[in-house]
Parts: sequence; structure tokens; C-alpha cells
Amino acid sequence: MIEKYQSTESEANVVITRDSGFTGSAFNTWFYVNGEKVLSIGPSQKAYLKLPLGPSVFGLCVPATPCKIPDLESETQILPGLNVYRVSISTQMLMSISKTTLIK
Repeated sequence: MIEKYQSTESEANVVITRDSGFTGSAFNTWFYVNGEKVLSIGPSQKAYLKLPLGPSVFGLCVPATPCKIPDLESETQILPGLNVYRVSISTQMLMSISKTTLIK
């Protein structure tokens, strides 16, 4: 993980959780914050980041592709407190990231 996203000086806690399940379980997914590759997350895994409050752009990429840029990007607003996001892959192999209240 990139050191700056673990800094205790950041203002908000962010949890990234990846769905379990058969679809997409053969590979990890690269996770980007504001265009910077931050971590690789596998099925059923969670990652914890600290990010500054305000707008951010999250991105996803499957390492089986060249991954020079994210395959999917989504703008979000980091709010004070706990921010939880869910990475899922559909049966059509389409990735998505969305805010959630679920922490598995």
C-alpha cells in the first residue's frame, strides 16, 4: 500500500471491501485513488485507508489487462467518520464500486 494513504494525519477512515463469490474470484483487482494505484484487493478481502475529506476519484482495474489506467472510475465524496465502499463483479464480469453500510 502507498504510505501516504496510511498517514494518521488524514481526516477520514475508508474501508474497501470486495465481494466473495465465484465470478471474478480468480484474480485480484487493482484499486486506485485519484489516478494512483494504491492496493490490490482479492475476493472477500478488506482494506483500510485514511483519506482527506472532500472529493476523490476511485478506480478499478483487473490485473489481467495492461492496467495503465483504471477500467472503471467513480467520483465520491469522503465524509468525516467511517466511509465504506464495496467492490463487486457481476456475472457479466463488470466491475463496480459503491458506497455501502455493509462491512463483511
